[in-house]
This record gives sequence, C-alpha cells and structure tokens, in this order.
Amino acid sequence: MARVRQARRCRAHRRDGQPCRCYAIVGGWTCRAHGGTLPRVRQKARERAFEAAAARTFGAYLRSPAYREYQDRAARVSDAPVLAAFAERLDRASR
Repeated sequence: MARVRQARRCRAHRRDGQPCRCYAIVGGWTCRAHGGTLPRVRQKARERAFEAAAARTFGAYLRSPAYREYQDRAARVSDAPVLAAFAERLDRASR
C-alpha cells in the first residue's frame, strides 16, 4: 500500500504570528522546522501512525464478509447443549 501524504498542516505559528503553512510530519502535529525532528516527537508520531494503520486494518476486517460469516455462525450456535452437559456433570458430582 502506497503511503499517501496527509493533509494535516503544522499547528505552530511563525514569529509574525501567522500560522505555519508547512505540512506536519506523518502522524505528528508539527512540521520539521517546529520540532518535528525531535526524537520524542518522532516516536509519538510513529505510534500515532501505527495506531491509525491498525485501526484502518481492524475496521476493514470488521466490514469484511469473513467477519460477517463468523458472526452468523456464532449466532446459530446455541449454548443450550453446553449448559445441559454442565448441569448434568454438576448433578453427577453432587450425588
């Protein structure tokens, strides 16, 4: 999957008070000129990007036909036989 540049702009402001017009680093809130190269900022941005990718992947799985089929099979399976067998074991153990 190709990396697509996010459309997020840097949240920092220039010395004259105008907002910075640069793009923020991927997963971050600031551009390279406003602290995006600091190790702790890069680490947090990597974590945010990883979490976003995981959320996209998990969301795609939840929308997939395989997950719907799993839900349908789980809905058809009844707990009644399992509960009956467990109750029978309890009866035998209490005798």
